Amino acid sequence: MNGLEIPDIVIGRLPIYLRTLKQLVNQAREVTSSQELGELLGISSAQIRKDLSHFGEFGKQGTGYNTAFLCSQLEEILKVDCIWPVVLVGAGYLGHALASYNGFENRGFRITAVFDSDSQKIGQEIGSLLVKPIAEVNKWSVRLTARLPSSPCRRWGRKMWRMCWWKRASRVCSVTPRRP
Repeated sequence: MNGLEIPDIVIGRLPIYLRTLKQLVNQAREVTSSQELGELLGISSAQIRKDLSHFGEFGKQGTGYNTAFLCSQLEEILKVDCIWPVVLVGAGYLGHALASYNGFENRGFRITAVFDSDSQKIGQEIGSLLVKPIAEVNKWSVRLTARLPSSPCRRWGRKMWRMCWWKRASRVCSVTPRRP
């Protein structure tokens, strides 16, 4: 990676590239080109090359990209080459759906706890998880941080991990509705 800050829009496209590459790997495709990826995604091949260039060189001109290699590199860049523990805030209908969804682990996330402020929901089971009071979310985050040394992602460092955990927890799993 170069020392420049990577635009959020580029980071936002990486999971799309990764999903498409995984489909190509599942189809036993060994090599792809930025042209083919662009056609599959409706993005210009130049944009794909420019986005990937933020993170290094992955392919050869005229040869293309090794799909499995690029897939593993994007997983590492996105830090989904391991399973991240996240918490879910909100145990309403959407919270139930998210907590019951089994596809998160394939994308590098495991919902480890569910929190809600509604006393009627506290203590209910959603799948194998028990809904906890929102007041306990700070204790839970300390527990997750304390488990970091046994995590396969420990190479990232405690400060960066915490920052990423909070960012992902709020972006991916916070479904607390705002009341007017």
